[in-house]
Amino acid sequence: MEIKHSQKRSPKKTLNDIRKMDVNTVAQALIQNHGLLTQTANFLNVTRLSLQKFLNEQKELSFINDLSNEVNLDLAEYELLQKVKEGKLAAIKYYLDKKGQSRGYQPKPENTTNIQNGIVILPSTQNPNEWEKSAKQYQLNRQEQLKQIPNNQNDN
Repeated sequence: MEIKHSQKRSPKKTLNDIRKMDVNTVAQALIQNHGLLTQTANFLNVTRLSLQKFLNEQKELSFINDLSNEVNLDLAEYELLQKVKEGKLAAIKYYLDKKGQSRGYQPKPENTTNIQNGIVILPSTQNPNEWEKSAKQYQLNRQEQLKQIPNNQNDN
């Protein structure tokens, strides 16, 4: 039942109140809400903390919650792999960062503009905006360097 904003709900139930509920009702609520505790707590009109404490007391409910979380992870991994198959670069990079280390993939730290001996080392990205940013940073750094050279030497 969806509650409209104009309707008032009774105050949230406490841990003692949830202990009086039928365990099957809580189990069904967990399944229906995909193991998401905040949504399940709202559905049951209990506080999230009360629900969490109750789950810690009821091992069979903790199992249902853990199983729901595993199903959610499977679904997320499936969707991620679909994005990888579509060639989505962000998804590929994310997947390699998280799963590719066992095969020797080492994520590279995000590079910032690096200038060494007047040579711009571009970030490891193919985004032209980053290149432009690097070039502007190089120009600013070069201008600062030229200001530090005495006047008769900066005519090169």
